[in-house]
Amino acid sequence: MESSSSINDIICPFNIKWKLHKSDLMDIKEKGYLKGKCYYAFNIPGIQYFITFLTNGYNKETFGQTLALLFVNGSEEKKIVGKFKMSIKSAKLSCAVNYVYDSNIGGGIIICKTDEFLGPKSKYFVNGELNVRVKGVLKSQRPTISYTLSCATYTN
Repeated sequence: MESSSSINDIICPFNIKWKLHKSDLMDIKEKGYLKGKCYYAFNIPGIQYFITFLTNGYNKETFGQTLALLFVNGSEEKKIVGKFKMSIKSAKLSCAVNYVYDSNIGGGIIICKTDEFLGPKSKYFVNGELNVRVKGVLKSQRPTISYTLSCATYTN
């Protein structure tokens, strides 16, 4: 995945694979979401990321739809840009995402209506399993460090 960056950027590549069972998602239909394993951005301090499935959207426009999103914790303190590809192989569904994390909403894809996704004739599950892959980079600006040397102040 191509990524334009500068000397002032910190780049954190990632590659997440998550295997879900249909029964896991059926159990959360009422709760509305299922959160995957949390990972730490190894070179961007304070940043964690994870995949979440929302089975009833997150607002009026997405109500009744299933979404797969990549969330980033700690993005309110610093601007994080995510450039990634999210795919669900069984559904032949793939989407390139370029998302600026500046709130609690994640970037990702609307899969379909929840009844279609979790229904008995769902095309998204193979042998009761769903495989999701998210591969890309998180990018943050390198923090500015000021230090004093002799009588002058330098900013790097």
